[in-house]
Amino acid sequence: MRPAARVARLPLRVEHHGRALPYVPSISTFDAPMDVNVAEPAVGTLLPAGPATVDYPRSLTP
Repeated sequence: MRPAARVARLPLRVEHHGRALPYVPSISTFDAPMDVNVAEPAVGTLLPAGPATVDYPRSLTP
């Protein structure tokens, strides 16, 4: 088992109609692909950094 990597956490702020919405980016990688034609796959997501960031997009939908 490898030791945990040190990761710098840099919050991302998205502004929408004058409202700042903070997010925390997350990237997950999967080591040791079984197929030599496939590089190390990665999945990126943006996680809301607070309840206002969760509630605001929900308020925009009918």
